[in-house]
Amino acid sequence: MSGHFLLENITSDEMDEIQNIWISNSKKCPLLTEDVMHAEGSSNKGSEHVFAGWNVATRAELEKAKAGTMGDNREQLPPHKYFIFAVGEADINCAKYLKKSEANGGWVSRLLAPNMGLKEMNQSAATLWKAGNKWEAITRQIFKAGAALEIYKIDGVEIA
Repeated sequence: MSGHFLLENITSDEMDEIQNIWISNSKKCPLLTEDVMHAEGSSNKGSEHVFAGWNVATRAELEKAKAGTMGDNREQLPPHKYFIFAVGEADINCAKYLKKSEANGGWVSRLLAPNMGLKEMNQSAATLWKAGNKWEAITRQIFKAGAALEIYKIDGVEIA
């Protein structure tokens, strides 16, 4: 599994804010997955590779991922979760919130979509992303196909 976007860190307040905006607009609330991907000692079904958890090598791999120099092999990434937005579950007020988040240096401004084996965005979202329109890209991705954010830290604490 992979997300459409990488968001290294999100705060509890930001997650609450997102959920409150979506609920207040009668939209399905985005959720943080319970399962931890790449948890220390775990492995993917059918693979002999055992994930190492957080260490010097996996932190370096995350830095390479953020820089877009990692490639598609995701086995060395540290533990993470996904924040999932359901297909079509956004409206004009959600879009205004996303725009404001980017303009004010919030979590949308910190989104990345580097070359690290992420899910491909739909064509219109990818075009907007390449043009530097982050809030419009994630909005379009949510509308057309849903969106998943890979989250590695919450409130600055590494997910384990």
